[in-house]
Amino acid sequence: MKIPIHVTRRWYGVLSIFIAWFVSLVGLLFSTISHKNFYLLILLGGGISLLLAGLRKMHRRYQKVLEAIDQLASGRVTSPLTEHRQSPWAPSVNTLYHKLNEAASFIKELGNHDGANDLHYLQPTENLGQALLEVEQTLIVYREEERMRRWSAEGLAHFAEILRNNTDNIQGFCDQVIRELVKYLGCNQGSLFLEMDDEETSYLELQSCYAYDKKKYEQKRFARGQSLVGQCMLEQKPIILTEVPQSYVSITSGLGEATPGHVVIMPLLFQESAHGVIELASFKKLDKHQILFLEKVAESIASTLAMIRGNTHTKQLLINSQQLALELRDREEKTQQHLEELALAQQQMEGNQKELEGIFSAMDATLIVAYFNLEGNLLVANQNFTSLLGYTLEAVQSKDAVIFANSSQVSNIWENLSEGRAMKDDFQLLPLGESEVWVHASFTPITTVNGEIEKILMLGTDITQKKLVLEKLSLVANNTDNSVIITGKDGRVEYVNKGFVNLTGYSTEEVLGRNPDSFLHGPKTDRETVNRIRQKHKEGVSFHEEILNYKKNGESFWVSIMMNPVCNEAGEVERFVTMQTDVTKIKEDTLDYTYKLEAISKSNAVVEFDSRGFVVDANSMYLEITGYQKEELVGRLYSHLIPKSEMEKPQTQMMWENLKAGTFFSGEFKQKSKQGKELWLSGTFNPIFDLDNQLQKIMMFAQFTTREKETQQELMGTIQALMNAVMTIEMDVDGNLKKANARFLEAFGYKRLEIARKTLSDILAEGCTVPKVSEILKDSEAKEYPLTLITKVGEVHHYRGTFAEVRDMEGTLLKVVLVLLEEAH
Repeated sequence: MKIPIHVTRRWYGVLSIFIAWFVSLVGLLFSTISHKNFYLLILLGGGISLLLAGLRKMHRRYQKVLEAIDQLASGRVTSPLTEHRQSPWAPSVNTLYHKLNEAASFIKELGNHDGANDLHYLQPTENLGQALLEVEQTLIVYREEERMRRWSAEGLAHFAEILRNNTDNIQGFCDQVIRELVKYLGCNQGSLFLEMDDEETSYLELQSCYAYDKKKYEQKRFARGQSLVGQCMLEQKPIILTEVPQSYVSITSGLGEATPGHVVIMPLLFQESAHGVIELASFKKLDKHQILFLEKVAESIASTLAMIRGNTHTKQLLINSQQLALELRDREEKTQQHLEELALAQQQMEGNQKELEGIFSAMDATLIVAYFNLEGNLLVANQNFTSLLGYTLEAVQSKDAVIFANSSQVSNIWENLSEGRAMKDDFQLLPLGESEVWVHASFTPITTVNGEIEKILMLGTDITQKKLVLEKLSLVANNTDNSVIITGKDGRVEYVNKGFVNLTGYSTEEVLGRNPDSFLHGPKTDRETVNRIRQKHKEGVSFHEEILNYKKNGESFWVSIMMNPVCNEAGEVERFVTMQTDVTKIKEDTLDYTYKLEAISKSNAVVEFDSRGFVVDANSMYLEITGYQKEELVGRLYSHLIPKSEMEKPQTQMMWENLKAGTFFSGEFKQKSKQGKELWLSGTFNPIFDLDNQLQKIMMFAQFTTREKETQQELMGTIQALMNAVMTIEMDVDGNLKKANARFLEAFGYKRLEIARKTLSDILAEGCTVPKVSEILKDSEAKEYPLTLITKVGEVHHYRGTFAEVRDMEGTLLKVVLVLLEEAH
């Protein structure tokens, strides 16, 4: 560095003034001093010369120091000052030199992973030293964050591959996920709980547990809110324990049992819905980035579980809808057959009714009145009684007269009468001649004011003709499988056929004289129906009802009742003839059909179209999701529900043409909401035929899958983004390359067709050896290898390669994917 010109001029100006002053002083001395002071003057001149020489030397040192400072400023200093150590500026300049050199060395060493050396000249309190230390700390933090980001990205890609390849078996899916998650996070134990549903509530059930490379199954079940696992499921928030109670969980290893120091319970959340819980235990505390990674993996697991369950549910719905379509067709055929049978039975009943009316109208019911004493002797009788028997009153009043044919029957009745109990029954009388006479008579004790039995009153009707008619009716009624009951005006049973006995299990003797309500009705018999029957019976009109009755063994059954009154010549109702048809099977089939339709309607979107494709009805689920009111849809053509872009597709038109032709459709399809939003559905269209095999209507049973479609697209986008972030190569099990992604082709200089003609060994650098691909796949653990690869132009790059299998739903190997991550050197 040269001295600036203004400094040099100032220096020489001062020096010139000093010399002029000195010359003037010498002249003055020569003129004034004496000869003896001449030597003193010479000494003064020598001193001045020495002074000038010292000043010149000082100027030269100053010039050197300025040059060293100029070199420090320009960064071209090669060595410290050595020959000017006597200069007061030299130590400061040399210290500055050492500090700048130390700063340059420190900055160069910052690029090393081991970090820079310690500072000796620069102090942490100085601005430059403090700045260098802050830069070093920033780089350390950046490297650590980069390491965590790379670890998280690799983990997400690894688990994305696991989730993608295990969608056909939930148990295997859970086993592999918890095993890989425990290993990747370096934990010691893990459990995976899934949400299960029963008819009443939902609960958490342990699906898989993994600890110390050993799979352990335990039967555990938690309700929502029960224990920490249930609480995590209920609150849908992670639970992190850093102080784990001694009795909470123990980890068993070769060293014995110990309590973990850190427990993380993470909910499996997807679209604000919890599908399960992951519980991890570790001796060491999980870092923040590991917790964040666990949250992301938990969300991916939850979305995959939702997709698996959705697919399973869709498949089951498809199977159910197909089965239901077959059942519906079969039920309609059976229902039509039952209707035809009922119509035929009705016709038969009408024919039998006309026949019975003709028979009963010819019967002449007459009332017989007679009084007996307590010994059974006749006291008095009316003309009908004597005319019926053919005797005179005096003849039948004889003690020797035998009126009743069955003496044991009469003795039994008289024993009850003597005890004050009224009796009634059918009796055979012995008239004059060989004819047979039957009467239906009631015997009532008549008491005095004191309560003593004075005599017995008999009121009876001639049922001789009835007996004959009943014998004929039994021939008719016993030839039908239907139940036939004949009741009197008072509602008591007079006759039942074999069909009634077979249907109810009661014998004829058990029901004669009893009201059918007393033994056929039970706890579940509809009281309103009973009241209607009683009212019609009271009015004496024909009616038809269906009612639940009970057999003798307590078993319930449904019957269709057709009751008709039988009148005498005066038009008065004397009795009722009831035909009963067992319709239990029809009721059960109809109820089953109704419940199944109701269950399907609650869990599916159901739309009914007529044979031309116009909307007839839609259930609440469909209306709620699409935003329509039922009035807005009924009468609309099917094209009103389909987006215009879908309607213009030939396959849509073909599908509806096939449906109108009676062809069943199953699969995914698009419709639109009232607001015009496109909706995805998965389900079936079922053509329904009438008895003439003509298309009657078309039923749509479907599930809305729009959310699942959006989730699937989002998941595929995430996977594609991950694939674009790394280099990938696809190959077969023999190592023959099939294709590579754009990032690999760009980095290695290959074209797509060029890479398809190479093998894995062709791109491995010399000295880089890996097992065969088939051997790598057999090893369930070691599938990651350090690889040295060469580009098309011969450049060498170092990577960490991970080999992953891609299989189809049946487990067949489709391809092997090599994922490359570049290593820093």
